[in-house]
Amino acid sequence: MLVNHYYSLDLNKRRYSLKTILNPFFLSVFTCFVSVFAQKDYGVHDPSTIVKENDRYYTFYTSNGVEYAYSTDLCTWHRAGKIFPSGFPQWITSYVSSFNGHFWAPDVFYMNNRWHVYYSCSSFGSRQSAIGLATSPSLSNPQWNDEGMVVYTNNSSDHNAIDPAIIRHDGKVWMVYGSFWSGIVMTEIDSTTGKPINRNALHYLANNDPEAASIIHHGDYYYLFFNRGKCCDGVNSTYYINVGRYPTPTGPYLDKNGNRTSNGGGTTILKTEGRFIGPGHFGFFSENGKEYMSYHYYDASQNGVSKLKISTLLWQDGWPVVNTDFDPCTPDTAKDCAGVKGGSAYIDNCGVCVSGTTDKKPCQQDCNGDWGGSAFVDTCGICAGGKTGLVSCSGLLQGEDALEFDGVFENTNDGFIGRGYLNMTNEKGSAVTISLCSDISSDFSLILRYANGSSTDRILSVSVNDTVQIDSIFFPPGSSWTDWKSVRIALKLLKGNNLITFTSLSNEGGPNLDLIAFSDKHLHDCAIQSKETVKPQIKNLNLRFSNGLISCYMSKETTISYQLYNLCGQTILPAVTQRIKPGINHLKLNTASAGRGVYLFVLEEKDTGKRYEKLIHAWH
Repeated sequence: MLVNHYYSLDLNKRRYSLKTILNPFFLSVFTCFVSVFAQKDYGVHDPSTIVKENDRYYTFYTSNGVEYAYSTDLCTWHRAGKIFPSGFPQWITSYVSSFNGHFWAPDVFYMNNRWHVYYSCSSFGSRQSAIGLATSPSLSNPQWNDEGMVVYTNNSSDHNAIDPAIIRHDGKVWMVYGSFWSGIVMTEIDSTTGKPINRNALHYLANNDPEAASIIHHGDYYYLFFNRGKCCDGVNSTYYINVGRYPTPTGPYLDKNGNRTSNGGGTTILKTEGRFIGPGHFGFFSENGKEYMSYHYYDASQNGVSKLKISTLLWQDGWPVVNTDFDPCTPDTAKDCAGVKGGSAYIDNCGVCVSGTTDKKPCQQDCNGDWGGSAFVDTCGICAGGKTGLVSCSGLLQGEDALEFDGVFENTNDGFIGRGYLNMTNEKGSAVTISLCSDISSDFSLILRYANGSSTDRILSVSVNDTVQIDSIFFPPGSSWTDWKSVRIALKLLKGNNLITFTSLSNEGGPNLDLIAFSDKHLHDCAIQSKETVKPQIKNLNLRFSNGLISCYMSKETTISYQLYNLCGQTILPAVTQRIKPGINHLKLNTASAGRGVYLFVLEEKDTGKRYEKLIHAWH
C-alpha cells in the first residue's frame, strides 16, 4: 500500500518537482491509505545504507526534513520521523541560497557512540551544494544535533557536494560523494569530528556523469558502486548500477576488463529488468553471514512510482552478483533461477543459470572483454580471434630492437614479451625508429603492444621513410604500467627496408613500447637473414645509448668493467667495475662532463675476457 508521506518524497530528485508528475486526483488518493507497507510497496528515493539498532532496521531517504523509516523484518516498514521536523539549519542558505528544505540522498553511519547522518542540500542543475551532518545517540529515541557543514561546492567547483556515503576500514574513515561534472570524489574523514581532515585533499574515483556512490570492503578489495544513466524520470529513467574494485580505498578502481572507473570504466551489476525500472543508489547491509543491498527502482506497473527494494548480494570470482529474486517478505520461499528455495544459482553474463545445484560454471570473458567469446592471446601477446578482427601474428619486432630511440630499455614492469621494453623519454618530440622489411609494396596492418600507466592518453605521430602517414594515434591509459594493451595501425610500406618512426606529440612522451607485431607473411625483420652471422656475444649484449645511459642485456650475472675514450684513444671517463644481474642493465655515463662529441664506449666481461665496443654520440 501507499501512504500519505509521499508528499515529502522527491520522486524526481534532481529534475522535477513531485507536482509536475502526479495530478491532484492521484495525490488525493495517496492521503487515504494507512502508514504500513509491504517491502515491495514502500515508497522511497535514494535509500541510505540500512543500519540496525536493537531489533529495528532503519533507512533514511530523500525527503523534506531528512525523513527515515524503520522495520523489524526488512519487509514491513513504518515511518519513524524526521531529523528536522520543521524548518532547517540556517547555515545552509549561506551555501545554497535557493534551498527549500528538501534534502537529498542521506547516509547513516555509527561512530563514537553516536549515529551520524550526512545529508545533501542543493537544487537541480546547480553546483551550489553542501553536505551537512546531524548526530544522535539513538535512532529509536533520537536527540538530533546538527553539526553543520561538512563539505560544500559552488558553480566554479569541478564536482558537486551531494550523495554522501561513508566507509570505515583499517582504522580510517572515508566519505565519497559527487554527481556529474568531474564525477565521484573521496576525502578522508576525522573520526572524532566526523568532518574532513582536509577538504581540498580529494581523490577522483569515477567520471562520465556518475552519482550515488558507495564503497564497501570485501575480501582483498574495496568495491566502488555508483550509478550512471538518467535518474528520477519514472518509467523513462535509464539508471543502472556499476562497480569497480581496487586493493586500496583511493583507487584507481577498475572494472572486470581492467578499465578505470575514472576513465569511463565500470562493470554493470544491475539495470532495468521487467517492471523494475532504473535501479539506483546502492546501500549495503550484512547480518548473520548474509549480505544485502538496498536500492530504489521505478515501478512500471504503477506509473513509475519510486519504491524500496532489498536484494541479496552474492560473490563470484571476487565480483558482486545481485540476487533480485530475494524478497524479505518471503525469505524462506524465494527461489533461485534453478527453482531451488534459498538457492545460490544465478543468471551469468551469458544469460545461463549457473552455480548452485546446476553443476554449470559461469561463462568467462575472453581477452577482448566478450563474455563467452573465443578471442585468445597469441604468441606476440596480442588479443586475436573472436570479435577482435585480428589474426594471430606471424612475426614481431621487439621494442629493444629499435634502430634509434629517445628513452631507455627496462624490464622492471612485468608482463612484457621478450627481454624487456622501450620506455620513451617523457618529452615532446621523443622518437623511436624501427626497421621493417616487406617483400612487396602494399598496405599492411601492424599491432603495437604498449603500456600506459598514466592518467592521460599518450599521442604519437607515425612516419614511414620520413613521410608522415598518421598525424596522431592515441594510446589510452590502462590500469597500471603492467597492463599491456594493443593498438592497430595501417601503413603503406614499400618493397624492401622501411624505416618507421614514432614521435611523441606531447610533453608526456610516448607509452612504454613492448613490441610491434604483424600477421602478413610478406613482412619480416630486416635482420632476420643475417642473424646467423651475428656474433653471439654481440647479440647477447645488445648495447644501446640514450640520455646518458648505456642499456645492455646479459643472460647471466657477471662482473664487468667499462670506460669511455675519445677517438684519439685518450681516456675520458675512468674505468668502472661492477656486478650486473641477468636481464637489462643501465650503466650511467657522465657524458655531460665530457662535452659534445663522438666517443668510444668499451665494456669487458671479467670472467670471459670478452670485449665490446660502441660509438656513441653525446649532444650535451
